[in-house]
Amino acid sequence: GFEMKFYLSTKPDEALGNPALWKKAEKALAMALKENNLAFDMKEKDGAFYGPKIDVEIKDALGRSWQLATIQLDLVMVPARFDLSYIDEKGKKQKPVVIHRALLGSFERFIGILIEHFEGAFPLWLSPTQAVVLPISEKFSDYGEKILRALREAGIRAKLSDANETLGKRIREAELLKTPYVLVVGEKEMSANSVNVRHYRRGQEGEMSIENLMEKMMLEIKKKAI
Repeated sequence: GFEMKFYLSTKPDEALGNPALWKKAEKALAMALKENNLAFDMKEKDGAFYGPKIDVEIKDALGRSWQLATIQLDLVMVPARFDLSYIDEKGKKQKPVVIHRALLGSFERFIGILIEHFEGAFPLWLSPTQAVVLPISEKFSDYGEKILRALREAGIRAKLSDANETLGKRIREAELLKTPYVLVVGEKEMSANSVNVRHYRRGQEGEMSIENLMEKMMLEIKKKAI
């Protein structure tokens, strides 16, 4: 769901390496962007001293720009420091150009941006807890456990909340944690082998068979729906 912008950062004034190789590298990165139909702007002289790069910036929920991914062509540093070489088709030793990339930039900063972007309400596929099962009373705890096992066997990250609290309080706690699916079960649901579904963003969705619910959730996870 991020708005992304791509930049090609070119040779700075204080650069190492062969100028002709720099030109070739910049051309190769521009071609890669064009062949992937990615519109980009130039950042003149903003490359690293050892090679040009592609920078990816995103805008968060507050409209602020952050640089995340970087795809760096390394003409000098890693090939020289590690004394890398390969033998070409003519049997001659050649120096490679190394591509290294940071897909998320700083991982910790990316997680912070992600939490803020979704305001803590992660889409289903990303949410640490995807569903919470709430039996109306202890009488329906065994049925709640049955639902929990079915969800977990399907690979859905689920929890059971059968604490000695009122149903209303447990629903509020699940909403405060921004859990995508809250599944309430009682006499009616146990008789019909169903659950009463409440979605954090979409609100009350009503009674649904456990099979239909799992099918719906699995499809939502597979599509990585936002």
